[in-house]
Amino acid sequence: MRPRYRFGGFVLDLEARRLRAGVSDIPLTPKAFDTLRVLVEQAGRTLSKDELLRHVWKDVFVEEGGLARNISVLRKALGESNGGTQFIRTVAGHGYCFAAPVVVESATETETAPSDAVEEIRTLAVLPFKFIGAPPAPDSRFIADAASFCLGMADALITKLCNVGRIAVRSTGTVRHLVGIDWSAAEAGRALKVEAVVEASLQIVGDRLRVTVQLVDVAEDRPLWAEKFDDVAGDWFAVQDRISERVARALAGHLTPGEAERLTHHPTENPDAQLAYLRGRFLVGKRTPADIRAGMKYFHEAIQLDPDYACAYSGLADAYALLSYYTELPAHEGIARAKEYARRALELDPDVAEAHATMGYIGISYDWAWDAAEQSFTRALALKPNYGPAAYWYAHLLAARKRFDESVALAERFYRIEPLSALSATNFGRALFLAGRCDAATAQLDAARELDEGLYLTHHFLKQCHLRQGRNADALAAAHRCVALAKDSILPRLWLAQTYAAVGNRFEALRLIGDTLASLSGPSAPGYDVALVYAALNDFDQAFAWLERAFQSRSRSLVFLAVEPDFACLRDDPRFADLVRRLNL
Repeated sequence: MRPRYRFGGFVLDLEARRLRAGVSDIPLTPKAFDTLRVLVEQAGRTLSKDELLRHVWKDVFVEEGGLARNISVLRKALGESNGGTQFIRTVAGHGYCFAAPVVVESATETETAPSDAVEEIRTLAVLPFKFIGAPPAPDSRFIADAASFCLGMADALITKLCNVGRIAVRSTGTVRHLVGIDWSAAEAGRALKVEAVVEASLQIVGDRLRVTVQLVDVAEDRPLWAEKFDDVAGDWFAVQDRISERVARALAGHLTPGEAERLTHHPTENPDAQLAYLRGRFLVGKRTPADIRAGMKYFHEAIQLDPDYACAYSGLADAYALLSYYTELPAHEGIARAKEYARRALELDPDVAEAHATMGYIGISYDWAWDAAEQSFTRALALKPNYGPAAYWYAHLLAARKRFDESVALAERFYRIEPLSALSATNFGRALFLAGRCDAATAQLDAARELDEGLYLTHHFLKQCHLRQGRNADALAAAHRCVALAKDSILPRLWLAQTYAAVGNRFEALRLIGDTLASLSGPSAPGYDVALVYAALNDFDQAFAWLERAFQSRSRSLVFLAVEPDFACLRDDPRFADLVRRLNL
């Protein structure tokens, strides 16, 4: 068994190929991991750049810039960019040296589980709670909205259990569709491809609320642990703590002091504030503008109940960022409010992963502050390794900066964590496409379509792949499907116009873009996507005019300008280079 290396609060596990800080995994691309491995194995010795290149890339020729990027990524992952300890020292004219003291230990020295531990179970799903019998009435003293409560309680447990590094927990988004479905725990576990499932039922008995919880081994369809909690309406925290602690010990065998502390951490001590927050998250998770606005009301309610509740401010930050994303608010207004609430959340609690992720999103979509955004994303993933939005947006940043291998590796890692998420599968496909791997991207996007035929972005990216492959009929079919799935959105109509232009049907492209723009007021038109149409029509002046409008309105899509294949025809124009420069790309 390969050894572990400890240094400065980090553990580099060669057997599992992971870097950990406390209880959290820090995501690294394979080459970044190997670079760190070589440096740590040779700690205290200066390694030349050529030597590092030979060790990490072996017989593949790679320029020094690839090594420098890996060193930069590692420094950020280890916290050096935030003024922390210097682990990797540059030796001018020679190379690099790992300067921190390193302790070498065998893989069994630090995490030996008790003999009764169930170490083989590592993947887990927490199902939405279910009511037995009649759900509570809308004016019930227990819960005003049964659906949001049932998913919200599962979300609270998921968040807690993500703090145990030896358990891979399916995200709330993955189990959301199970609300109200009467599946057995074993059936749900097989569908979710996990080894264990937490199942909880709720029952109103007179004026009391009873919760029955069990942890089920999916393969054997038998409970590993079960417990009842009676009259719990005013003591949700004790119930959550008890469930998460018992589940974690059953699956991981033992808990480190840090894991045990995180499992019992309460972002608020007001149960009503937590319930309001969970209802807000449930609604915002539906991703429609109306639901997002409804969810914001609950975040405000949570803040009224507990003005120091950092998670509620983070929820508002996400809501405003999403309203800007869906063009329900002007970018400057939505992003300004998102930034205000994210900063407030971090003032109250610097360890709110969602707020760090939102700051990263603002950095790439509005501020164009790439280094700061990368620090936000790495911090979010260090705090919450399985937080999907941070991974998706970070993968976008990596692709935008032409770090395609890192982007693909990160997107793939989160697809493996969430294999049933169509959005996760689609983001992996997009990363492959931007890396120029069209055939692999097409196969991945076809897999995403099988997971959810109704996700229109999947069809959009498939259309892009088909155009690159010369499959014009398939590209048009995908573009039409996109329009059918998102009838109220302007973007699919513009993508269809672009497709017609790309396959040579200039008349239909001009008709579509004319009709689409006529239905809008000028400032509200998505300049980036209009520019794509004119680029496909070889009308470069119009393309640049619309890109300039996108720049002035700070379009979130501009993150991809430098790597957008459909703008390849513009890259030799000085106006393109000027725009890339102004975007700090």
